[in-house]
Amino acid sequence: MSEKGSGFVSAEAGIEYSTAPWQLETFRNTLQGTLVNNGIDLPGLSDGIQIMDKEIENRKERERERS
Repeated sequence: MSEKGSGFVSAEAGIEYSTAPWQLETFRNTLQGTLVNNGIDLPGLSDGIQIMDKEIENRKERERERS
C-alpha cells in the first residue's frame, strides 16, 4: 500500500502522527480544498482521502465508545 510516489505515503504518515480525529479532518479537508476542489488529481490522492475518511470514522467511533 505504501508505494513510493503515491498519496498513500502522505495519508499513512498523517494517520500515524495524528493523535485526534480533528487533526486528520484538517489534513483531509486541506487536501480536498486545495487540490481536489481545484481540479488537481494526483496519483493516489482519492485513495488517500478514502483511507483518511475511514480512519476518521474509526477514531470518532472509539471516542464515542470511551464516553
